[in-house]
Amino acid sequence: MTSGRDALCEALVDGVIDVIATDHAPHELAAKQAGANGFHGFETAVGVVLGLGLDGGTVYRACVSRPREILGQSLEDEWILIDPDAEWRVDAASFKSRGKNTPFHGRRLRGRVVMTVCRGQVVTERVMQHV
Repeated sequence: MTSGRDALCEALVDGVIDVIATDHAPHELAAKQAGANGFHGFETAVGVVLGLGLDGGTVYRACVSRPREILGQSLEDEWILIDPDAEWRVDAASFKSRGKNTPFHGRRLRGRVVMTVCRGQVVTERVMQHV
């Protein structure tokens, strides 16, 4: 029997699903305890998606080129640098966002954003290191 996860991955490969996106919902702990929806997914997205075992072309299409097509954005002056071999343990306390809740806390992931460039300016940079 095929799992739901396998079916979703197959739909991505086949082009039935166009885009992988995060619903970044960075609620502070008090708001989460009051029942606010969502969780922080921005800093873990790359490692989680790369962990699905999809080929690089499918990941690029679903995470970069297709969303830009749909939104009408060009690739000029905006990009990210990914270290696909970076292994790291998710530590919610280290998130830059105010949202610290994640189902991935404590989990080891492989693949991490090491630099983000927006409008030609470096906006985030992380030293490339492997755990």
